[in-house]
Amino acid sequence: MIDYVYDSSGFLRDNWRGESPVRPLQTPAVAALVTHLHEDHTDVVAIESTVGPVGVVLRPAAFAGSAAEVVLTAKQESELAASDLDVRTVAEWEQTTLGPFTVTAVPAVDGLGDPQVNWVVEADGQRPFHGGETMFHGYWWPIAGRLGPFDVAALPVTVRWSTCRTCSRAAPWLRAWDLKRPCKRR
Repeated sequence: MIDYVYDSSGFLRDNWRGESPVRPLQTPAVAALVTHLHEDHTDVVAIESTVGPVGVVLRPAAFAGSAAEVVLTAKQESELAASDLDVRTVAEWEQTTLGPFTVTAVPAVDGLGDPQVNWVVEADGQRPFHGGETMFHGYWWPIAGRLGPFDVAALPVTVRWSTCRTCSRAAPWLRAWDLKRPCKRR
């Protein structure tokens, strides 16, 4: 399972019109793969429901920075640390075998500078690519050259930062990136 979020109602309420695109998982997953630790990609309760309370989680390195710099990942870091999950940090290009799957963490670029990886998963001759955030990326050619071709590419769409409930609440300075709405200083 990659970036499974069980309750995205807050995020979806602010950024999605229509029914929830995610249904509860019916079968336990071999592992949970996390692209990055923003709340719309890392939900510890959902991960535990997917892999069990002591299941395997592969994730990128933690962001080393000040409290203001880690504001978008601190909650998820704390919840993962408090869980009994088998959380493993992976490096770019690191391959891991999980049951019938070979997963490779590939380089990714987060628009906010938070650590991120994307995932290439291979099993039974099939090889999908999953991108966590795809608005900013510079590694398409090396990924394709080393691991392609891909049978399918899942490319989630990045929301505008200033309209994201979490970003606006936790880091108002992000509004400075919104060219259509000037950032007001307080």
